[in-house]
Amino acid sequence: MGVSHMASGFATGLWSSLAVAPLGVPAQVVWTFTSAAFSLSPDIDHPGSNAARMWGPLSRVPAGVVGRVFGHRGATHQIVGASIGTAVLVAVAWMAPYGQAFTVAFAVGMLLSAGANVQGGANILVSAACGYGATTLDWDAWWLPIPAAIGVATHIVGDSLTTSGAPGRNGRRWGLRAFTTGSPAEAAVCVLIAASIAAFPLRGQLAERLIGAW
Repeated sequence: MGVSHMASGFATGLWSSLAVAPLGVPAQVVWTFTSAAFSLSPDIDHPGSNAARMWGPLSRVPAGVVGRVFGHRGATHQIVGASIGTAVLVAVAWMAPYGQAFTVAFAVGMLLSAGANVQGGANILVSAACGYGATTLDWDAWWLPIPAAIGVATHIVGDSLTTSGAPGRNGRRWGLRAFTTGSPAEAAVCVLIAASIAAFPLRGQLAERLIGAW
């Protein structure tokens, strides 16, 4: 489900944000929320997804095209191609005129849609405002494609846990395929994800204990 994907993307983004810890807390925050946002993007191939509904027709029409061309859980759900493709698209957009604004607006739109169920005009206004605000900042987030790719990969790994699995080569499905979407088992996985997020402030102590045990 969308909320589960966003929570898992937040968790992987949070822990992997340690890579940019030397750049300061703001960089870690941007990294984490970028991963969370893009953990929803593979479902752009389904018209009922949060990614498709976030901007009303402005997002639903492109999502419909993607769905017709690739099908649901098709190319946008192949872990290597989708992750690399997302990283390349974000890198190109970030360097293009107004690309930074669009990237931020897209990420904010997905978070609002899945996290607060805000879609359509209200989502567009908030996303556009955040995108515009991003253009006034003097920052060089050259690393932004990395958390975007991490978010996409997290989504696909999450799908691989469900009975439908994730698409691989030659149309074959892979993964544990352990539970159905929206089941109590998925809720249990979300509890584990929440626990990993809650453990983040204790990372220093956990590292010391692991090193000591080793």
